[in-house]
Amino acid sequence: MRLVLKISDIVIFRIAVLLGFINIVLGTLGAHAIKFESGYHKELFNTALLYQSIHIPVLLFISLFSMRKQGMAMTGGLLGFCWPLFLKGATGIGLGPIVPTGGMVLMFAWIWMLFSGNKEKNSQ
Repeated sequence: MRLVLKISDIVIFRIAVLLGFINIVLGTLGAHAIKFESGYHKELFNTALLYQSIHIPVLLFISLFSMRKQGMAMTGGLLGFCWPLFLKGATGIGLGPIVPTGGMVLMFAWIWMLFSGNKEKNSQ
């Protein structure tokens, strides 16, 4: 028996794949090329890598369903949470309240997905 998965939203799928590629590049740079100012900055960078790594498979999963708005919210949360951490970790430049705002958007996306299940009534 062969399992065939149909990608319902190619935009979210491509975003997830692109973020996966970027994550590998940033991980490689963080491990070999970036000279971090301190252990704290390296930890920020690694935290961003971890959070982005966790959410990439979720975005791939979302792409199988018609959940574009939730996927875009999660993408926005990732960009708002992880990318300022990458920047601060690599350069020391902070972007103020963007990180907590991105984190809240990420949490909102998870809660939104919780309530976005199958809306059809159970016929049994």
